[in-house]
Amino acid sequence: MSWDTFRLWIVLFGWPLLAGGGVYILYTAFSFSQKIKQASLGKFIVATNTALVLTMVCLGVVASFFLFLSPSEISVAVVAPIFAVWVFILVRIVFLSQKWSEEAVSLNKEFQLTKQELERRVKKRTKELRLSLANNQALVQSIGEGLIAADTKFRVELVNPRAQDMLGWGSSDLVGNLIGEEAPFIVDESGAQLELKKTPSYAALLSGKKMTLGGASEQTYYYVRKNDTRFPVAITATPIMLGGKAKGVILLFRDITKEKELDRAKSEYISLASHQLRTPPLALKWNAEILLDTIDKKQKKTRKIVEDMEEISEKMLETVGALLNASRIELGTFIVEPIPVDYREIAKSVLAEFAPQICSKALVVKKAFDKTIPSIPADPALAKIIIQNLVSNAVKYTPKKGGITISIHTRKGAGGIRLSVKDNGVGIPKEAQKHIFQKMFRADNVKDVADGTGFGLYLLKSIVAFAGGKAWFKSKIGDGTTFFVDLPKKGMQKKKGTSRLG
Repeated sequence: MSWDTFRLWIVLFGWPLLAGGGVYILYTAFSFSQKIKQASLGKFIVATNTALVLTMVCLGVVASFFLFLSPSEISVAVVAPIFAVWVFILVRIVFLSQKWSEEAVSLNKEFQLTKQELERRVKKRTKELRLSLANNQALVQSIGEGLIAADTKFRVELVNPRAQDMLGWGSSDLVGNLIGEEAPFIVDESGAQLELKKTPSYAALLSGKKMTLGGASEQTYYYVRKNDTRFPVAITATPIMLGGKAKGVILLFRDITKEKELDRAKSEYISLASHQLRTPPLALKWNAEILLDTIDKKQKKTRKIVEDMEEISEKMLETVGALLNASRIELGTFIVEPIPVDYREIAKSVLAEFAPQICSKALVVKKAFDKTIPSIPADPALAKIIIQNLVSNAVKYTPKKGGITISIHTRKGAGGIRLSVKDNGVGIPKEAQKHIFQKMFRADNVKDVADGTGFGLYLLKSIVAFAGGKAWFKSKIGDGTTFFVDLPKKGMQKKKGTSRLG
């Protein structure tokens, strides 16, 4: 092919083909951008195809310039493949653009349908959530108990109207406050503010379990109102769990003033009744003792009847005494006159009192006392009741030839002392453990093992709480129980009253 002929082909076919292909590419791009609804994708396609057309035009201009500048067979050999590439690109684009355009449009339709369905579902779910939120808000507003919600940093987030009415604080006064350390305040009977670490909200978040504080039959705690008055309160703290982790805590509390008044009236009645009930068994015991001194030892049957009478009267006196002690603690009428007390000496005297029972059951008693124990201010009678109840429990519920270990150690760091009594008795069932310090409670598995009033551990816990200490236990069925008592070095505080415990 001559040079002139080739140049004629370029003029007649090359540039029209290039121009027509470029126009088709741009038409396809704009057409595709109109069919889809994603503006960014349409702009990208148009821009890409425009760049492709401009590249082709520039390539044609350069090739033509080179061809006209150097007309030779070498130039023809160089330019011919370029035009062949143009033709290939055009044919390929024509084929693929149609195919991709149809696929893209189809995918776009599916995407739009999916998007519309998702939007419909989101709107529906949003409506449901708003309705649920409105219901929850209405529920919170209508709760008859005070409600306070806090986050994981113990900052108040929500206070319902009932809580605001009870406390005298508005929502704006409380939201953002550190619960337990800033308003609202929790105080004990002495008026001392409860530390954050001792609040039920702290325990609930730490353990992930529901916690309670206060109650008509437990140690009394109070919420302090804005006007500095206070009211007795029962608090339940429930952690807000999400994915196994606590995300906050909700406090429900109620004013238990009426319950406390009722409980006090009951205690006063029990105290009065117990005083009246004390006289008959006491007279029965004295008469039985007199009769035993006059009955001949040969009259075994008669003597046995009188001995049973004496034993029954002693049990009645024990029960009446326990009732009196419980009512004095609840009414706050007991006397406390502290002096420096060595708990090791009290423990030794208590073990001497229980020596007959210990010997009759052939129990092995071990003492583990620190060589140096600080003397702690305490009322000797109350200190003795603490150890008596610890030892009494161990002796009662430990089988014959069993073992008991009584320990008294100095508490390192915190100061004060720790008492513990360990036995290898029947143990306390798991379901009964939460009730063990309640008044008149006895676990089912010990009712046939030994007699008891159900007041011993209640008195122990009450006295230890009064002294600012802590009482707890560890137990396993068939493996015995260990009771622990921590007493602070400051000891018991002096208290006026009308009667002594004992």
